[in-house]
Amino acid sequence: MLIDNLARFCGNCVRKKWSAIYHWSNAGKCTWYEFAQEIKTQGIALGLLPRVNLFTAYYISEQYASIVNRPAFSVLDTRLSHTLAIPKPWQQQLAQCLNELVLSKV
Repeated sequence: MLIDNLARFCGNCVRKKWSAIYHWSNAGKCTWYEFAQEIKTQGIALGLLPRVNLFTAYYISEQYASIVNRPAFSVLDTRLSHTLAIPKPWQQQLAQCLNELVLSKV
């Protein structure tokens, strides 16, 4: 089941006294662009998406007007959370999610 890692983490948090801020994500790190690229790659392979061209990260960041200054690197610190539950690689969890989507369409 797709949410098994998050559910296990939440269950462990309930049993533990809250003494800090816990951030959860699966193993690995990527930019929003890399995440979109992986969705594209896996989505095309599964027949969920047509072949499309994504904008480059440069184009998006340069052309998107925002009053908020965003850091160039903003990965969550999940070290504490990962002591409560063992994460799986995010690419593997994405594949599981997309496969479940394919199966739900059958």
